[in-house]
Amino acid sequence: MRKVDGLADPSPSNETTNVRGVTIVGASQLLGAVLVSRSKPMTDSEIRTFERGAMVTGIVLLSLDRFERSRDQELSHLLMALRERRPEAAGSLAVHAKRAGISIESPLSLVVVEAGTRALVMDPTRALRGLPMLAAAIDGHTAVLCETSSVDEISQRMQNVFEQGGDARPSIAVASVDGLKAYWGAYELAVRCLRLVEALGRRGAIVQSSSLSVFAALFADHTAAQLVAYVEAAIGPLLLHDKAKAAKVADTMRLYLDLGSNTSLAAKALNIHENTVRQRLETAKRLLGADCLSKRAFETQAALKLHFLMGELRPGNGSSL
Repeated sequence: MRKVDGLADPSPSNETTNVRGVTIVGASQLLGAVLVSRSKPMTDSEIRTFERGAMVTGIVLLSLDRFERSRDQELSHLLMALRERRPEAAGSLAVHAKRAGISIESPLSLVVVEAGTRALVMDPTRALRGLPMLAAAIDGHTAVLCETSSVDEISQRMQNVFEQGGDARPSIAVASVDGLKAYWGAYELAVRCLRLVEALGRRGAIVQSSSLSVFAALFADHTAAQLVAYVEAAIGPLLLHDKAKAAKVADTMRLYLDLGSNTSLAAKALNIHENTVRQRLETAKRLLGADCLSKRAFETQAALKLHFLMGELRPGNGSSL
């Protein structure tokens, strides 16, 4: 505990306010403080009473801090057991989840915050108090298990913590948890998506892992330069064409492939005639080669998707991705 003594600014009546305070610091963060403000100095007896009261408060807060750290450590060990596929781990996690107020019968999600966000990694539960969730630090990331209905609020709270502290918003990946035994698979998928978001240069985005799973598996370990080179090699001429003529051939082609190469669905999504879709696809074939929609369809689709993500992933704008 640290004592703080001093005089506050004079009041409008020119009376000086005497302040005495004690801060209570845990292993890595401020746990609380006791502060007394009065118009006249405290007597020696009053100071001793204040210090004894502050000491009791400190003991309580430090005990609670140790309890929370012990609980978090127990949860971290449990999650490591899930990584090792121990059969008893899922049952133990279910007990922890119920204690935290999570209904395991409801759809569950895992919210994973990128590594390097120091405040939450130090104590991941403090920013989320009052919500039914289980949070733990894993390999530097912060993983929060919660009901899917709480995902938006949890993601927003975590990003707000860093903004209020003057830090950049962290990237967040959200993955569905299909049964507690699937926890670790959901975590690994979310981490791959975070690596992809970083490579795309879109730090601070909130992304749904389900929309990036294939691309994260393929490109999570690539650098930003490698991703740009891949896109340019696969669809460079098409992008130059669209830029020069303010055309939308690339967007049309991406939607066409995303919708199962269905011309009718692509036309409806773009609110244009089917013949316009066909004309744009013919332009793409002329620019990229006739096999860009057949033998090289997946390569083309991956490049179009990466190009789209490079432009669309924005901080706090991952709800649709």
